[in-house]
Amino acid sequence: MASRGRRGVPAREGEQRRDEPRREDQGEQQAPAPQGPVLPPPPPVDYGVFMQGLVQAMQTQTHTQAALQAQLEAQELADVWWSSLLRTRFEDGVVEVGWDEFVALSAACRQEGEMEQYLEEKKASQKRPAAPFQRQERKKATFQSPQHPVASGSSQVPSQHSLNGKKECPPYGRAHGGTECWKLAGKCLKCGSSEHRIKDCLRLQQGVQRETGVPVLEDGIAKGDSEREE
Repeated sequence: MASRGRRGVPAREGEQRRDEPRREDQGEQQAPAPQGPVLPPPPPVDYGVFMQGLVQAMQTQTHTQAALQAQLEAQELADVWWSSLLRTRFEDGVVEVGWDEFVALSAACRQEGEMEQYLEEKKASQKRPAAPFQRQERKKATFQSPQHPVASGSSQVPSQHSLNGKKECPPYGRAHGGTECWKLAGKCLKCGSSEHRIKDCLRLQQGVQRETGVPVLEDGIAKGDSEREE
């Protein structure tokens, strides 16, 4: 009887061991699923567009490889030409110049020539006299500067000495004798009289008569004009 009891004990332990995995599976099944954001389904893939892009990428890679190959071939041809040129001109092999150094020296020589041409043109432009309108603009800027105030009425106007000894009137840019500006004083610019203006001056009319040969009356009207008015 004792042996049976001992034999039965291991049998129960084996059954318990078999039941343990089942309980663990049930526990895993009963565990609540983790709650989280539900991701949307992936968009459908347009395989036609995908294949078209893949073909374009392959074609671009082919063109790039062809361009690089052409560039390498051109570089090799240039190196061969440069080597042959060096062998022709410098047969003793004393002078050795690389292609990159040759390109840099050529660019430097070209820039030096352009700079020399620019300096020569600049010197020539400085030697040429200024245009008339440029001189007038300079005079106008000088007269409008605050360093040369302009007086009104019969007051004297500050003037500058010109080359011929006469004074230059700043408001008009013309040289005249004397210390008073007749135009600012309202006088005749021909004789300096304050009783009339230059258009009514007898001296001016007499000068016109001598040049044209047409007689002028005392009131300043030509004789032919007075006859037509009558």
